[in-house]
Amino acid sequence: MVNLTIDGRAIQATKGQTILEVADANGIFIPRLCYHPALKPIGACRICVVEVKPGPPRPLPACATPVNEGMEVVTNSERVLKIREELMKLVLINHALECPICDKGGECELQDLTHALGVDQVDLEAVKLAPNHDYESLFVERHPDRCVTCGRCVHVCRDHVGAMAINFMHRGYFTELGSGQLPLDCEFCGSCIDICPVGALINKLWKYRARAWEVEKTETVCPFCGGGCTYELHTKNDRILRVRNEKSILLCSRGRFGFPVVEAPDRLKTPLIKENGEFREASWDEALDLVAAKFKEVAENA
Repeated sequence: MVNLTIDGRAIQATKGQTILEVADANGIFIPRLCYHPALKPIGACRICVVEVKPGPPRPLPACATPVNEGMEVVTNSERVLKIREELMKLVLINHALECPICDKGGECELQDLTHALGVDQVDLEAVKLAPNHDYESLFVERHPDRCVTCGRCVHVCRDHVGAMAINFMHRGYFTELGSGQLPLDCEFCGSCIDICPVGALINKLWKYRARAWEVEKTETVCPFCGGGCTYELHTKNDRILRVRNEKSILLCSRGRFGFPVVEAPDRLKTPLIKENGEFREASWDEALDLVAAKFKEVAENA
């Protein structure tokens, strides 16, 4: 075990944990934007900076700094709060402000963070960048002007999905979320949508159908294969509006976008039994009895 203090509070932690993990485990809030528990620390946004003693004179990112014996951490000093405020202003300097129509409203981490840090104005100016919106890609709508370049989507696509279908283009202030081509050329698993903290990547099947606080969430198991993936169904008025997996983020394209089959007009609603080359409707009892008989026949002949 490692002994340290965070904001003067004595804490024991496991060696190898980061400052952010220890703070979360002990109910100490440290703002963050690029960090996600399903990913390795990225350290891009620097919103989670804290002062550490002994350590370098500059603040360190809590998400990527492991705890050490005797470490003293300060998360809310005047200096740290000022740094976070300036970093948020830089994030917002070229960010689109059409929040009333953004589907991320109500679950946008940038909104929550701006409110938590009390940033009510941006007194900085910069050359406005022309947004290269992508309305053509299947299932995914991209708004680069909402992107905060946290790198979450890039890392989940590269490190977990293994597709490398989305990446950053250009450098510095002109960094832009892109794919090297338009539209996206991938299998559309949608992991990038759920891991995005803002509205830069939008689920087309969810767009304009409801707000995040209006849906009822039900945890269930994906029915499309035997993998047993669990996810949440988000429903409103007894209709499925989207599927999310907030724990691991990862789902296949069928699991995330296949739910409209529930309302398909040609969906099977009763069992069918094939007789003389043609199907006929049957009751569940009849169908299950037939399956049981076939299993018994196979077992006897094995």
